[in-house]
Amino acid sequence: MVLEFLRRKYSLQLLMYLLIAFLCWIFFQLIGIIVLLTFVDFSISDLTQINLLEVLKDNPDGYFILFTLLITQSIGLFIAPSLIFARLIKDSNKPFLPLKTKNLGSFILPLPIFVVAGIVLVSFMGELNMKLNLPQFFHDMESQATETIKYLLSFNSSSQLITTTLLMAVVPAIGEELFFRGIIQKILAKWTKSNWQAILITAFIFSAIHFQFLTFLPRFFMGIMLGYLLVWSRSLWIPILAHFLHNFISVLVGIQTADNSLETTEAINPWLVIGSTIVILLIGYWYYTSYKKNYVPEN
Repeated sequence: MVLEFLRRKYSLQLLMYLLIAFLCWIFFQLIGIIVLLTFVDFSISDLTQINLLEVLKDNPDGYFILFTLLITQSIGLFIAPSLIFARLIKDSNKPFLPLKTKNLGSFILPLPIFVVAGIVLVSFMGELNMKLNLPQFFHDMESQATETIKYLLSFNSSSQLITTTLLMAVVPAIGEELFFRGIIQKILAKWTKSNWQAILITAFIFSAIHFQFLTFLPRFFMGIMLGYLLVWSRSLWIPILAHFLHNFISVLVGIQTADNSLETTEAINPWLVIGSTIVILLIGYWYYTSYKKNYVPEN
């Protein structure tokens, strides 16, 4: 371990990780701003505008500006600090991040079906969440996030569809899984000595940090499923792939809808919810039995 003084001091590990994430976020945001000031008609004062999205809509380079700000934010907040921390904290004989690629076939093959069934349950929970009588403040926050997504999905050129997929599916899948499941959940699992407690806490943080509380419940459920996928497969590539498939399918659906919305507007057939629940349970049980069959306790 490079940072030897952090060995088994899990609260300090979390604090160190968050400090690294904060510093990386500032660094990469500065890089993004420098890029924008160099290549497009952009002013730093634009970032202080309350209606930033409206300002971007009036700017012919608005898509590039938003893409640059969001991509550098994701890299700086999730990807870079996770890789740096994993490098600093790893033991000499094994890596900190579980990125094995061997013997994952039994997890990958049924994963698309697992994800599609999960999307149905996530959408159903989204319906339940929307029925909660939450303050108007939360509705305003959700509206801002929805408008940003609609704006990104409103660009239909092939190059912009590729970059939008990169921004909304590839980078979040890699970055958020590195951050939450790869680092946070692993530290919490060692701290609490309990996988299920670590999964629940991480899923709660994963959902809350998006600051979209009208969709808190579905994102919390998604975090739980991703957490168990990591535990069962012992590889971060499985939740990364599941996260990517979920976001990619959502992007495709959003592109095909008239208003470019990722939200479900129609009530989901209850039989579809029941069927999807059964599918999740059956594949989940298959994953669990595979996990128990090859279980080797960590030192």
